[in-house]
Amino acid sequence: MTGNATCKSLCDYGFTSNGTPLRECEDCDKTCLSCQDNNEVGDKFKCTECAPDYRFFYSPTSTCMASCGQGYYQVNDETCDHCHEPCHDCQGDKFNCTLCDHTSPEKALFTQKQSIKEDGVIKEITRGTCFRQCPNGYFMNVTTPDNILCNECDSPCATCEGGADRCMSCDGRGN
Repeated sequence: MTGNATCKSLCDYGFTSNGTPLRECEDCDKTCLSCQDNNEVGDKFKCTECAPDYRFFYSPTSTCMASCGQGYYQVNDETCDHCHEPCHDCQGDKFNCTLCDHTSPEKALFTQKQSIKEDGVIKEITRGTCFRQCPNGYFMNVTTPDNILCNECDSPCATCEGGADRCMSCDGRGN
């Protein structure tokens, strides 16, 4: 240390020792207004309060983000949480998949419309689940290697493969 340095047991707000042996204080990461000061390397990245441009907090890693990016969903105005595997992305809650992890065995996204009653009003929502195989009446549509969807078979197909009109069995309502 040189000059007029002052030794402190704790760093000021917005600073951390970040595990330096001499407890020299340095700025917290730009995502944090304040950060941990446990005298451990990496404390500067473990936020205790988020900076205004990084208002979304993810508590398991004490990180702040500008938005809840891919793999996370927005819990409330200030918090993100991680999607549940095998969801690669989700919306509304950790189990509502919008994209499946293409490296997982459960890589086909099956979406269904559901009616829910909220504040006395019935509204339709779409829920997504990742499956190994699409349910009967649906086929795997590989739009890209990273995006595999379960699409519904067209009538008269009860089951189909490779396309909505490529019947494996018929529903009995055909022409």
